[in-house]
Amino acid sequence: MRCATQTLTSVFEEAVMALQAERQASETARVPTSFRCPISYDIMKDPVETHDGQVYERAAIVSWFQRGQFTSPLTGQRLMSLDLRPVAPLRRAIEEFFTSQEDAVAGRRALVDKAEAALREAEALVLRECSRAEAAEQATREAQEVAASLQASLQEELQRQPADDG
Repeated sequence: MRCATQTLTSVFEEAVMALQAERQASETARVPTSFRCPISYDIMKDPVETHDGQVYERAAIVSWFQRGQFTSPLTGQRLMSLDLRPVAPLRRAIEEFFTSQEDAVAGRRALVDKAEAALREAEALVLRECSRAEAAEQATREAQEVAASLQASLQEELQRQPADDG
């Protein structure tokens, strides 16, 4: 019996790749569109509301105004006021989302790490068992050769002895 170390290795590599893909997917969780500034498309850290009720990242809308734009970036309508109002509930929601994502990612990362370690341990165990099985096969072959040699020697010895005339 030959151990299929090549097959074992490819199965192990596929499992590790799947675990790594899971790790990457969990680390790049989908961010809700409403958390992104419609000007910069970045995740908002300081969301503010303009006079027309639209929400932007403060730095992005301030930059918009500084470039001489006095219209809504989304509607194109002239803004009656350039006053900005912080949107604290959205800011808290964004912060809570990322805190929960960090916790979830950390939990999934720990599970992936444990799974990878278990796979490596299983691979090492199987390889050890394969080595033992191969060693046992070799020892069996050698014992069979010795037994065959002894049997041949015994038969030669028996053939050389004179027949017992009783």
